[in-house]
Amino acid sequence: MPWIKTQNITGPQGPQGPTGPFSRIPGSDLDLYVAPDGSDSEGDGSQTNPWATPQRAMEELWGFLIPPDRTATVHIADGDYTLVEPLRLDHPSGARITLSGGTVSGSKPDATQLSGLNAQAYTPESAAANEAVLKGYYNTRLCFPQTTGLQLRLGSGITLEKLLLIGSRSQVGVELASNTAISLAPSGDFALHNWSAAIQGAGSFSSGGLSISNCYQGVFASAGNSSLIGCLITNTERALNLKGSAVLFAADLRLQYGDRGISVLDAASLECYSTSLQSLSGDALALHAGRISGGLMVDTVKTGVQLYGGSLNLTASRFSHCSDAGLRMTGGSFSGFSNDITDTPIGASVMEGALLTVDQLRFERCSNTALVVDNAQALVYASRFIDCNQGITCRGGRVNAKSASFSNTTGLCLNASRGGFIDYENGSSSTPASPAFNTSGNGNAFILL
Repeated sequence: MPWIKTQNITGPQGPQGPTGPFSRIPGSDLDLYVAPDGSDSEGDGSQTNPWATPQRAMEELWGFLIPPDRTATVHIADGDYTLVEPLRLDHPSGARITLSGGTVSGSKPDATQLSGLNAQAYTPESAAANEAVLKGYYNTRLCFPQTTGLQLRLGSGITLEKLLLIGSRSQVGVELASNTAISLAPSGDFALHNWSAAIQGAGSFSSGGLSISNCYQGVFASAGNSSLIGCLITNTERALNLKGSAVLFAADLRLQYGDRGISVLDAASLECYSTSLQSLSGDALALHAGRISGGLMVDTVKTGVQLYGGSLNLTASRFSHCSDAGLRMTGGSFSGFSNDITDTPIGASVMEGALLTVDQLRFERCSNTALVVDNAQALVYASRFIDCNQGITCRGGRVNAKSASFSNTTGLCLNASRGGFIDYENGSSSTPASPAFNTSGNGNAFILL
């Protein structure tokens, strides 16, 4: 193992005080080896005489300063490793350090294979089914029966790949301190299974292809600037939770077979594209404050969106088969273009204090009422109402439904009461409405044609 001895080189401030001096700088890229039949006491970390645990390899790395033109890789051979304490990944040269498992077998499990027997959220049976599927692919498995999995309190940029981390459902899989960063599966091969929270903390993370299964919480972030690309979160009670100042970019993210989907609070922000949420027993999206933008595909959930506050902007999104409603707003604002709400009892409910501003929103097969406005404001310009029981009900407040169209509506297309006002300019005079167009009625309500 080539190295150069150094003098008086000290690392940055650590979480418990000053870091000790680095003793070595590697003369070339550094490779350390871990294997199930290795020895922490007698091994030297070479390929022919490996250590037994990843912890021992990290201890060795703490004595190295990895310069910008070199890398360090910990090669963890195929096998099962039981760890009785957290694996600390702290290192100021983390951007140049990789922990890599050995091999994988066959094709990576997809969303159909990792469905936990289609059980919504966690059950022992769904956890066992998903674990068997994951073990059939990942040949390097780190098991943490009674402790947190990975901890990062200092440094950033550490990369992990080709690893399956299995917990006890009472601990955190990846715990990130403030101002840290970690890269999970840039190659697409990394999985977290059976944790209280798969990823939690105030640091940043990035992943391309991460799988999270049978955790109480998938991701719980309170700060940091993170990204999830092509990731799967399945059989969790709470899939994705952002609060504080957390910022997350997501693309091709799939959340399935759980209870609640996405929750955003405080000043957190989510930008998502081609993100799908399906087969959830609870709400797909809850926005309490902060901001969400992008595009979503939601299917077979309780409520598509619960909007309590904050700002939601969606384009080309679809909410279908919601057992309660596609959209419920009691605060905040929702703006967007070319979105669909289909096969729900109530399409959208807008309550006092909320603002709905959308263009070309399509309501289809709403078995109760497509749009309900209670002492609020809604602009649904050029929107379409197809095969709905009731079209628009405005009980106080104001609805701008200019150029809206209705087809195959069972009851009233437009119904205003309690001083409500509906602007239906450019509409058809044959559209069923109450009160009659341009006539006050139903408690001083008015529909303008």
